[in-house]
Amino acid sequence: MKNLKIKINFTPWKDKSQTQVDLPPHPLPNPPPNSIESYEVDGARVAILPDKYVILEPEIPKNFEKVLREVIFYFSISREEGTPEEKLMNAFLTVASRRKIPPIEIRNFWYHLYNFAFRAGRITSLLSDPNVEDIACSGANKPVFVFHSKYGYLPTNISFNEAELLNFVHSLVQKTGATLSFDNPIADATLYDGSRLNATISISREASFVIRKSRKVPFTPKTLIDNGTWTPEIAALLWLAIESRCSLMFIGATASGKTTALNAAAFFIPPNSRIVSIEDTFELWLPHENWTAMITKGNITQLDLMKAALRQRPEYIIVGEARGIEVREMFTAMGTGHTTLTTFHGADVLSVLRRLGGETLGIKHDQLMLLDFIITLSLVGTRRICTGVTMISSEGEQRLMGPVFGTNVAHYSVEEEKHVLDKLTTALDKISLKSFKQKSTLKKLFEEKVDYLKNAPSDYLSFTRYISKPGDEK
Repeated sequence: MKNLKIKINFTPWKDKSQTQVDLPPHPLPNPPPNSIESYEVDGARVAILPDKYVILEPEIPKNFEKVLREVIFYFSISREEGTPEEKLMNAFLTVASRRKIPPIEIRNFWYHLYNFAFRAGRITSLLSDPNVEDIACSGANKPVFVFHSKYGYLPTNISFNEAELLNFVHSLVQKTGATLSFDNPIADATLYDGSRLNATISISREASFVIRKSRKVPFTPKTLIDNGTWTPEIAALLWLAIESRCSLMFIGATASGKTTALNAAAFFIPPNSRIVSIEDTFELWLPHENWTAMITKGNITQLDLMKAALRQRPEYIIVGEARGIEVREMFTAMGTGHTTLTTFHGADVLSVLRRLGGETLGIKHDQLMLLDFIITLSLVGTRRICTGVTMISSEGEQRLMGPVFGTNVAHYSVEEEKHVLDKLTTALDKISLKSFKQKSTLKKLFEEKVDYLKNAPSDYLSFTRYISKPGDEK
């Protein structure tokens, strides 16, 4: 939110004379004494209790609703130039001057006005908290839940009555430009901060919404290594595979970290490669300049975008989430030499291959073998772990379905709580066929990449520069 400076100028609607007023910072309530942790987020304070997530915000002024209606009126009739935020500020200052609102209350008014007009109203602080990953409300008079990266799912001190919830859901959807009605009771949209919103009315007992937050700065491969999701060896193997134009699929249950891992792996795509990505909402963020990002819109489906992508001469196609008949076109693209990275919902490799080869999607066995590696992600408590890397081939030790075999290249040992690299040699054989490099050369490159990743910085800009240093053999 745009914070008010300590001194602002009152500019009444018609009288252009200016009055300068000192504004003290708005006080925030102290966290409860039983708080485990407390921190500030964008003008509010978060208090983590043993069984609750509490937002402590500036108090809503008593006559806020009346002031809001007046501000909206002046905002709607404004003919002055400026950004919407500037026009809202001008309308608010006009109302504040006419109503003679005390300076000590002005910050509180502005905080709630801005959140109502341009952000997410009462849940704005939840969206602003970088530790919150998901936000969910299942109905009226129930607490809004958050998934905290450190504490897991927690109820909050925010709830809506039936009328408030319905109005809130409609308001949230309208701000995205999407529509929600009894004829169109489900809305998938992208919020102002890039988070993914799914809202429903009439098809469930009550109105509801779920927000999957997206990171403004994506995790790098080094971050996933530091978090324990990957080891340097797994990351180096994926680096070799992607450079050698192997197609990868990241699988796992909901919130297991599939998209995060996909985005991190895409850092390994060579810098000048031609990339086209296909998503329902923008979640991927790559450091590449030769990258076209497309999303579905209206009647334009992922299948339409996949067909369009094939006309753009891509070297790499990234499908944010493969789930419908566009999967057939994706495997067709693999068969014509396009390297594909994607995610797919599924608990294990066998169930994923069965779904792909089932009657609905109808991927044939010879097409399934175009997929080179499947990376399995799991949510264990609040940790996201790569529990397996499986190589798909026409021959191997474990037959998964028909003539399709899978070799466990790496797995996570629950007993030892560590990753085990099982069949590196077999994986390098596969990569050798793709890259036309000798296995001894790939073995040396693998070891160099492991050392390289161990010493890499984790932040986005530093890591991007680090892996693209000119003249580096990697």
